[in-house]
Amino acid sequence: MTLTPDTNRLALVADLLIPGRAPDWPAASTVLDGVALARALAPVTALASDLAQMPADARLAALKACERDESVRFGAALDALSDAYYATPEVARRCAALADAGPKPASGQFFDPRLVDGVRARAARG
Repeated sequence: MTLTPDTNRLALVADLLIPGRAPDWPAASTVLDGVALARALAPVTALASDLAQMPADARLAALKACERDESVRFGAALDALSDAYYATPEVARRCAALADAGPKPASGQFFDPRLVDGVRARAARG
C-alpha cells in the first residue's frame, strides 16, 4: 500500500494499536488501505497529527493518555479499527487457520466463517 502523508500519520496510530507480530499477524497498516484507516480512526485524527510530530519513544505514552482522557473517542476508534482489521482477508485467514489447527469438536469443523460475517458487514458499512 502506498501511503500519503495523511494516511501515513493514521498508519502510525493504527500500528501502535495493532502492531502485528511477524510472521503470523500483519500490522494494521499493511492490510488496511487509506480509506479504511481514515474511516476507522476519524475520532482520533488530531492525535495522529500530534503523534507524527513526537519522538518515537513518546508516542505510546501519548496514546495511553488519549485512551485515559478521551476514552469514548478512543474506544470508538479502537473498535472501528479492530472491526476493519479482523474483516480483512489476510487476518480472517489467519484466524481460520488458528482455529482449524486447534482441537476439533465431534462435528469436525471448529471454525465457522459465518461467525465473522457481522464484523465484515460493519467494516463494509464503515
